[in-house]
Amino acid sequence: RRSNISIRRRALELSYVLINEQNVRILIRELLAFLEVVDDEFKLGMTTQISLAAERFAPNKRWHIDTVLRVLKLARNFVREEILFASIRLVAHTPELQAYTSSKLYTALQDNISQESLTLAALWVIGEYGDVLFDGGVVDKDQPKQVSLTVF
Repeated sequence: RRSNISIRRRALELSYVLINEQNVRILIRELLAFLEVVDDEFKLGMTTQISLAAERFAPNKRWHIDTVLRVLKLARNFVREEILFASIRLVAHTPELQAYTSSKLYTALQDNISQESLTLAALWVIGEYGDVLFDGGVVDKDQPKQVSLTVF
C-alpha cells in the first residue's frame, strides 16, 4: 500500500513538471479527472499544483477562471487559503468576467453549499458583484429563493 502511494505521488510530481503552455489544457483536464477520484491525502497538494499551473500557463482568463471554479467544486474542503485568496483576486482583477463568475458561483451554491472553499469564494464574489445576477436575470428580485443551512 505504501509503495503504491509513493508511486502515485511521484507520478503526480512528474505530471506537474511536464505542464507547459502547449499542453496545459490536456494535462489539467486529466489532473482534474483524477482529482475527482483520488484519495483525500492527495487532494490538498493537487489543488495547489493545479491552481498554480493554471495561473502560470492559462491560455486565457476565462479558461483560468473555469479551471479554478472546477478545482473549488471538486476539491471539497482540500483547498489552501492562499489558493482561495488567489481565486478571489483573479476575479477581482478580471472585470470582464465578474458577471460570468458570479453566475457560475451562484449556480454552484445552489447545487452544493457544503464545500467551505467554494462557499467562501462564492459569498465574496456574489457580495461584491451580485448586482449582475439581478441585472442579468439570473436571480429574480421579486421571487426570493429559500435557502436552508445545516449547522454541524
